[in-house]
Order: sequence, then structure tokens, then C-alpha cells
Amino acid sequence: TAPASVPGRPLTVGELARRLGVHAATLRAWESQGILRPERDRATGYRMFGAESVHDAEIARQLRRGGYPLRQVARFLASLRDAGGADALSRFLGSWQARLAVRSRDLLAGAGTLDAYLSLLDHAAASSGAAAPSDSAPPPHTG
Repeated sequence: TAPASVPGRPLTVGELARRLGVHAATLRAWESQGILRPERDRATGYRMFGAESVHDAEIARQLRRGGYPLRQVARFLASLRDAGGADALSRFLGSWQARLAVRSRDLLAGAGTLDAYLSLLDHAAASSGAAAPSDSAPPPHTG
């Protein structure tokens, strides 16, 4: 599980990278994809990750470990930000899970239908006496 975000001073890119066990370049790439939105120190221009950005980075790390592409991570975090509040977040996550379940069942049903169709074609070819492609060569000439 991701470590809990601790309120306090913002973290630099290096500090957050060490905390998450990723490279600083990874955090910069996540920022360029809209996954992270760090503040900038006015004096130095350095990225500063407050509690919200740290939390987003922890979620992003978990999703990336799960194999999600950057664009999906960005979309997920944008949806979380837009959800607003625990109740809305819970409804959003429930809806996301329901959509994934429907998609999974649709993919399985499609695969089953395709398998049944291919089996029907195989059966029809066998019933009609159609020769398999390797058996369709003419007999050797014996003359």
C-alpha cells in the first residue's frame, strides 16, 4: 500500500522521488502528462510537492505498478480531482468498477461467440467432406 501523505513542508522532486522509489525524471514525466501539478518555489523555480501532489504521486505510482498507461493514470487522477468529496469519490469509484466489470464480461462474451463460430465452421467443413488444405494436393503421377 502507498504510504500516507503527511502534512508539512512541501517536498522537492528529489525527496518525493526517494519517498516513492522512482527517479526524479519519472516525476517530471508525470508532470508533463498532467498527472502531477506541483507548485514552483518563487525564488528558485524548483518544483515543490505539497500534500495533495504527494497523494497524487502515490496513487500514480500504484497505478503504474498495476500496468496502467500514463494517459489512463492522468485521466483517473483528473476524475478524482473533479469528483470532489468522499461521497462523490465513492460513487465515482463504484461507477468505474461497474464499467470495468461490464467491459470484462463483454470481452468474454465476444470471445465465446467467436469460439463458437469458429467451431461451427470447423464442424461444417468436416461434415461436408472438405479436405484439409494439406490433403488437397493432387495424387502423385505414376505413369
